Amino acid sequence: MVSWAEIEAACGGYREGFVSVFRRYEGQPTDEKDAKNRTVKVTAASFSRHAGIPERTFRDWLKTAAAAPARERGDREERGARTILRDAPLEQVERIISDLPPERQQAIGAAAGNAYMKARQQYEDTERNMTPAERKEREAVVSEVGRSARQLGAGFTALGIVGHIEQATEEMEELNADHALTPALIEQIEEALKPLHVELEVAKGLAGIEGGVA
Repeated sequence: MVSWAEIEAACGGYREGFVSVFRRYEGQPTDEKDAKNRTVKVTAASFSRHAGIPERTFRDWLKTAAAAPARERGDREERGARTILRDAPLEQVERIISDLPPERQQAIGAAAGNAYMKARQQYEDTERNMTPAERKEREAVVSEVGRSARQLGAGFTALGIVGHIEQATEEMEELNADHALTPALIEQIEEALKPLHVELEVAKGLAGIEGGVA
């Protein structure tokens, strides 16, 4: 059992001193009795009453003191990280970063101002937060843009096809002049031409040319 005189004598300083003394005696029975003759223990209420501090104020002191260690620990960890990044050999810093998960590496790169890593981080954040409806709308736009681009490039592609056919025709003429084509080779050429004829008829139908496969 502890006496309130002893507790009060130990108090000093400002809030840290009162909180420290309270923590030392917290929960201990005292020489005080309540109205029902029960022993009063050291609680926030009884301590603040004897110390002449408003209970609400004292409880706020206790909360602040409880949060301080975590905040101080965070400050120490930040100072330690800063020291490593600033003073450690570059190879050690690179090794530490390379051991981190990929998303942490990207976040560090973005925070450090790496343009690519920052853009990559923003892209992945956008992808992760995109709703199914937004994703579907984007795919439709991409598909339409791709189709338009292919239409714009169709003329160049068609000229390329014509050029390949003309070259193949010239090579056939040379082979025929030399009587170099055997029945087996002619059959291979015919088989290769069949898909081209089919696609040509489909193209005629799509373009509205009579006789084409619609």
